[in-house]
Formats: sequence, C-alpha cells, structure tokens
Amino acid sequence: MQKCSVQSSLSFRLCSEGLKIPRMFVKLVAVVLVLAPCLAMEGSGMIGGLTDADMDDTKVQKALQFAIDEHKKASNDMWISHVTRVISAKEQVVGGMKYIFTVEMVRTSCRKGEREGTCHICWNPNIAQLRVCTLTVWTRSWLGKMEVMEDTCL
Repeated sequence: MQKCSVQSSLSFRLCSEGLKIPRMFVKLVAVVLVLAPCLAMEGSGMIGGLTDADMDDTKVQKALQFAIDEHKKASNDMWISHVTRVISAKEQVVGGMKYIFTVEMVRTSCRKGEREGTCHICWNPNIAQLRVCTLTVWTRSWLGKMEVMEDTCL
C-alpha cells in the first residue's frame, strides 16, 4: 500500500486509487452538494413563502368553499353573494396551510334564507355591486379545523 502525502497545497492524492485531485475541485463538489437542494427548489419558491395554489386540488376548493360559506353567514347584506371569478389563489405552509384567495363577488337575485339553487347573478351594476375581495383561510387538517382569517368584503 502506498503512503499518503500531500503533493502541494492545491492538490492531494487519494492513496488507494493513486489519483491526484485538486483541492479546489473537492471544495467545488462540496459546495454543489450543499446547494443542490436549494437549486432544485428554486422554481417552487422560498420555503414557507407564498406559492400559486392549484384550483383543481380538492383541498384548495374546500378552503375556498368554506370561505364563501363563512362570508355568506357573516355578511349583513340581505342579498346572497356569488363568486364570479377567482383572480388568484395562493397557498403558504404555516402551522397548517394558509390559502389566500382574491375573488370577484357580486350580489345575486336571492335574499338570504331563500333557496340558492335558483339564484341569478344581477348584471345591473347598481344592484350587483361587483367587489374584489381577499379571503384568507387557515386550515389545520390534523385538528379538522378551518378558520377564515380575513374577509375584506365584510
């Protein structure tokens, strides 16, 4: 077996292989191995940061429906509101999951307490009162809890 010795300050020898590898190369490999997970996550945003939510995901849909239902309960308006468009949906991993929806809401032709299945959207701007709202929902699935943290249209 060969005896290991440092050949110079810029390289060292792998004794078992008899291979000379520059120290800078070893340092570069170490840096790449440390940074690889960060680079792999670059497209997904910062850990714990806001990312776009997938509106086809059932968890996202449930959170939005919960926010809409809670809005209807808490609203003092005598008319039922309806979401006509989801402008954006974001999610953030917190102690659970936080969803932030920006939606367009309008009044319908139904008063609170009436059957909602036959409600029509009022297209008259004076009656419809188009509003852009932010609805923030915090879910903690392991507790079976959902909570509306913000509703800018109340």
